[in-house]
Amino acid sequence: MAPSKTEVSPPSQAEKDLPGHDIFLTPENRHFHSKISYRRLDASKQEIRLIKVLPDNGSGIIRCEMLHNIQLADVKGQYFSLSYCAGDPHNTDTILVDGIRCNVFANLRHALEAARHFWESRDGDFLLWADQVCINQYNLSERSQQVGFMRDIYHYSQQTLICLSAPEAETTGMEWLLELCKNVQPREDDFAPRPGDWFMQVDMHNGDESDGENEEYSRNIKNLRRRHWYRLQEYILDNVVHEGFVNGWIAFYDILESPWWSRAWVFQEFIAASDASFLYGKYSISWKDVLPILQSVYHLFRHPFTNRDEFLKVTRYENHGPQDQSLCRVIDRVEHTNHRVTLETIRFMNNTKLSWDGYMNIKQLLAHSRYCSASDDRDRIFAFLGLATPDYGIIPNYSPANGISSVLIETTKKIILFEDSLDVLSHAVIPTSSPRRSLPSWVVDWTCKETSRTRNNHFGVDREGTYNFLKNEIAAATFRSITVPEEPYRAVALEVWGIFVDMLPVCFSFDFLDSPGGKPYGRSFQIEGEVVSTGCQAQVYDQVWIVFGASMPLILRPASSGYILISCASLSSDSRHSRRWSTTAMAMELLEKGELKRQRISII
Repeated sequence: MAPSKTEVSPPSQAEKDLPGHDIFLTPENRHFHSKISYRRLDASKQEIRLIKVLPDNGSGIIRCEMLHNIQLADVKGQYFSLSYCAGDPHNTDTILVDGIRCNVFANLRHALEAARHFWESRDGDFLLWADQVCINQYNLSERSQQVGFMRDIYHYSQQTLICLSAPEAETTGMEWLLELCKNVQPREDDFAPRPGDWFMQVDMHNGDESDGENEEYSRNIKNLRRRHWYRLQEYILDNVVHEGFVNGWIAFYDILESPWWSRAWVFQEFIAASDASFLYGKYSISWKDVLPILQSVYHLFRHPFTNRDEFLKVTRYENHGPQDQSLCRVIDRVEHTNHRVTLETIRFMNNTKLSWDGYMNIKQLLAHSRYCSASDDRDRIFAFLGLATPDYGIIPNYSPANGISSVLIETTKKIILFEDSLDVLSHAVIPTSSPRRSLPSWVVDWTCKETSRTRNNHFGVDREGTYNFLKNEIAAATFRSITVPEEPYRAVALEVWGIFVDMLPVCFSFDFLDSPGGKPYGRSFQIEGEVVSTGCQAQVYDQVWIVFGASMPLILRPASSGYILISCASLSSDSRHSRRWSTTAMAMELLEKGELKRQRISII
């Protein structure tokens, strides 16, 4: 029986005021929502909707039919999923769904057209999942429920179609990329290990290799890169004097500048996909086919092909010669891009997918979210939950009452409680561009980018293996609401066990820079023959504490209602013959002997 038509009331003012509202709802779409029948989905059965994209009838209109209340388990591998960047929410276009005009993002309409072209040579119905149409955007509860199993929606699709282009995009760069893939293909001997292949040792995001078929592919890719990189370099040098080739090279940066790479949600969509293809206008290429080029491009385009002096030194080409002039054209284009950040993101995404084994460390996921863009800051958390273990118990909730500060506090609390560890605090002390003052000092603000030029360039994250010297103790943390008269926004205190070690002295030795001429990210103090390295926020008279559940000492600043978390710290002797970590080791020994007592302290 066909479902009855139901009137859907327009969004309330509270819904309009909700961050990210315009990304999911546009006022011009009220007519569509009043005519279309969005039957309630049963979340317990993982019900979804799909659209059947109809063939082009020559009108240029995208026509679809809505398929309702489909259990995900019944359609595994029988549909495609769409990944795209929504773009300006006020830039819309029209498609037809069940014959009803529907305003969608112009980028979605373009992505649907690219996906329809991708399907043209295939037989059968083209079943597709696209978020804006398949989720009732006027129902915040449904939106939260669908977000809860978004990973499964993308994972169980036959393939994820990733649209990197926008409606006005030129395809010259994509044509150039396809030519590279055609002319510099992987070879069988690329996969044979050779002694001295230092370039093979590409640091994967996760040391654990994945199981099954992808494990072999991951291993082969690691063995591939040095020789493929070298042949790609030779191919580019052979063609760098041809104007058409250089024009394509310059246009390739349009692909690198696609906003898709930086969107928060696309990370999960890409990693969870069982298979993926990139679409750019009428062109397409599978992820596995383009991966060798993307990985080699990362190394070439970061150094020799974006640095004129290095280029001329390595190639010995004539200064102001034809090759030099061609490279100068490319460098002129590069100077107008943030290509290094994009290349780092592409590398991170590719390496994560290669090493993907089903789940990922939630702190590493959320650290990446700092470099992503999202119209609703809560998506910097919610967009990554599907890739972490669900045992943390963090549930997407888009209700107006659950603002970003509440989400950040609850996320940090649940990480501490589930892991029974305070190591997440190392992420809370990273210097950021615009810290949110409405948060307690122990809460990680994943919405702010780091000020350092290098990702995770601080104590306690990528250096945990080096500085993880404290005895592994459980955190036994608790939380309580407090009132701080001078700073009323610090309303939740973290209560932990700690041992006071020492106070930072009046003078410090030097600052650490994140790069030559860069900003300081840390500083060094001396306490009775020991070097104490801290973050750049530390000041004299701040206190060094051993806190149970933290792998490293913490720098705390006394306040009227407790302590403010300032930094992590590492301690080492300035004499190679002295006992390493003597202060902290001595403090732990005195505690065990009963000569020191641990204290219950509040971090606010």
